[in-house]
Amino acid sequence: MINFPVYFRGKLGGEEDTWHLREAGASIKLNSGAVQQPLPFTCRCLLWNPRTLSPPLASDEILVSSVIELSHDGPPNLEYRESVEGLSFTVSLLHSAPNLEGYEVVIKQLTDQENNEWKELKTENTWHGSETSTVSRWLFPFAQAVGTKSGVSSFAAIWRPKSFTFSRGTAVGPGMTCIVPDFPDVSVQIPQSCVPVNQDFCVTIQVH
Repeated sequence: MINFPVYFRGKLGGEEDTWHLREAGASIKLNSGAVQQPLPFTCRCLLWNPRTLSPPLASDEILVSSVIELSHDGPPNLEYRESVEGLSFTVSLLHSAPNLEGYEVVIKQLTDQENNEWKELKTENTWHGSETSTVSRWLFPFAQAVGTKSGVSSFAAIWRPKSFTFSRGTAVGPGMTCIVPDFPDVSVQIPQSCVPVNQDFCVTIQVH
């Protein structure tokens, strides 16, 4: 197991807009046309190092990827082209989640280094092929999300029970019957007399 930082340096604004970091199980795709001048970027990958700043975990959450840190050389505020509001990029993280039935892998982005605060990103679960010819037909599970660059950005993937939210419009029956998609045999029935009149009423279910 590698337990030391892995670095990758490239220049944003040129042709190097997609970085594949095999040692860290990650790839970063940047919008190279966003900045006015080419700018050196650094991707720092801390692999399962206990001193790494990682997202706080609830009792039912597990860190299942490396922690990726993306930074750039120069002033913290980037100068973007007039047609671009900011720098967005796609981060893909190889994860070790054993099961996705009833569970989900979510990428989180560090927003406050001093207080170790992270925000969730809208995440898709995909399968990527290997770039090495020896295992070219193998597929590996990745979590993928689009983030925005602001100062130093860190990313990590966590595995947790999936939450299923039902509103009055998505439930069935005169009351509320909530059928969990991943577990068709699991349902929750709420009598009509117990359903609030508020149209914004929702029920969130987790199956453990």
